[in-house]
Amino acid sequence: MARFGISLLEGKTLEKPLHNTKAVPREGAYFNMLQQTYWLALHVWLVHSKQHMIQENEGLFGSAICALITRRVFEWSWLIVRLWLKQEDVPAMSIGTELEHFMEYVFGFCAALDEAFLQEAPEGSAKAVRVQDNELKEGQVGLVPCVKEVLWTNVFFGACARDHQHLEELAVYLIRQRIALEALPRTAFLTGRMTWADFPLKGQ
Repeated sequence: MARFGISLLEGKTLEKPLHNTKAVPREGAYFNMLQQTYWLALHVWLVHSKQHMIQENEGLFGSAICALITRRVFEWSWLIVRLWLKQEDVPAMSIGTELEHFMEYVFGFCAALDEAFLQEAPEGSAKAVRVQDNELKEGQVGLVPCVKEVLWTNVFFGACARDHQHLEELAVYLIRQRIALEALPRTAFLTGRMTWADFPLKGQ
């Protein structure tokens, strides 16, 4: 997360007094938590996108397993976000409302990623990153620029330059993970034998 300039929630505990009436979220907590939620959502979306690729060619049983994977991963992510809200001293009566807000943001983010890869990489991400500008089809802008725009709008809230190093590296990171998952065999994914793609540090 530090590599991409993404805020890390730390320094607070889930252990709260029974009547914690004076606690309020610290300054900047909403921004930091939303950014970390997008980081979590990015990986949830990657798992979901792989599940969707497999499900298209599955029978009834395999399709049900795929749907279960996505449902459980999203349920887990919302549980994590709910705990983060509690950790950041959001009043208990407001947690449900704030969670709904975060869900709206995340689903919008996931929909934008779906659209980006559907439009720019219909034949696979590995092929899309090799496409030259003069080979782009009508309506396409290129996978990397399109993914960068989605990340700039959501994860970075449009607050950094479009050529910022953190943004460029996060776009590369996301596409590398997507390429690795697209190449992952069906059985390896369904049995949980998957790993994230490596991401070399600067100078390597």
